Amino acid sequence: MINLRNILLLIFCSIFVSIHAAEKTPGISKAPSIPNFFTENKGQMVDLNGAPVPFVLFKAESPGLNMFITEKGLTYMFFKAEEEEKKDNEKDGGFEDENIEIEWNRVDVLLKGANIKKENIIKEGKSPYFRQFFLGHCANGVGQVSDYEK
Repeated sequence: MINLRNILLLIFCSIFVSIHAAEKTPGISKAPSIPNFFTENKGQMVDLNGAPVPFVLFKAESPGLNMFITEKGLTYMFFKAEEEEKKDNEKDGGFEDENIEIEWNRVDVLLKGANIKKENIIKEGKSPYFRQFFLGHCANGVGQVSDYEK
């Protein structure tokens, strides 16, 4: 019988490969290279309405893609941003508000019967730095948020 640890390892490997696939595919433009890490959720992550999402355990970012590991599976958010063209009278060199249109799609992959717990996840490749978050929903901030390679 396949255990949960093997399933999670398979999922992480497939995610890692899919995130790096664009780097190796000819003809696909590549954004500036930054390491891909899984950021641990210590209360800093919120939904589109600003409400905390404690069921999100980790987040990975890549150009055009945010991937979340949740207690029930994976959530992929694909997005594309397009800046609106400025009219000739707006190109003066003054400071203007940017109008950016973002198109996004969300895919939830629910693993049948899964109950993924943060304490069961094996974190590897801890980054040498950490992040501090000061957001409206956490008055004292969220500190010591680490990133992991796997």
